[in-house]
Amino acid sequence: MEKSLCLIILAAGQSRRMGTIKQLLPWKDVTLLENTLQVALQSAFSEIILVLGANREVILPKIAPHLEDDRLTVAINDDWSSGLASSLRVGLEMARNISGETLQAVGFLLADLPFVRSEDIDSVLNFYTRLPLGDKNLAIVVPYYGDKAGHPVIFSQCYFSEIEKLTGDRGANSILKNNGKNIYRLSLDNWQAVCDCDNREEYASYLARIER
Repeated sequence: MEKSLCLIILAAGQSRRMGTIKQLLPWKDVTLLENTLQVALQSAFSEIILVLGANREVILPKIAPHLEDDRLTVAINDDWSSGLASSLRVGLEMARNISGETLQAVGFLLADLPFVRSEDIDSVLNFYTRLPLGDKNLAIVVPYYGDKAGHPVIFSQCYFSEIEKLTGDRGANSILKNNGKNIYRLSLDNWQAVCDCDNREEYASYLARIER
């Protein structure tokens, strides 16, 4: 039975610090979220799940063309205000519903990282798939861009029960902290991939880079 791997895009937050719907901010000729979707859909992941929550009634119509791709599924997180962990749980639940027992691992990608490339995603995915089976079953793969950890992060199936127990807004940090011996650090050269759009100042500075 062929094992499946799923990429989960986390885009359920309200983006209070930005003061507007961050997912719909312009980026190149699309929006921040559409840029992430395009990059993800150009990757080698066979299943992609987009987790939405706050402002979903506004966001969904804007991304309608991307929803025509059979690889993309939307999962709704009604508990988005409780923090990032709820989106990890919702995304994982949808991945398990889609793939069932064939689900071998999931990757998590934040939606506000405009400089992540499809080749970065594929580098992480390929590294994981090439691990020996014994290592793969326990592996967490974390890309490092320079000296900073980034995304996507891949968790093998043995961590699913821990992900399902996560709460609050710290994501999977506790799993990473408690399983350091099973973390594989993959060095990638796209240093801008760790730049996330948390506020208007950061967003403006990133726009200036691509407009030069």
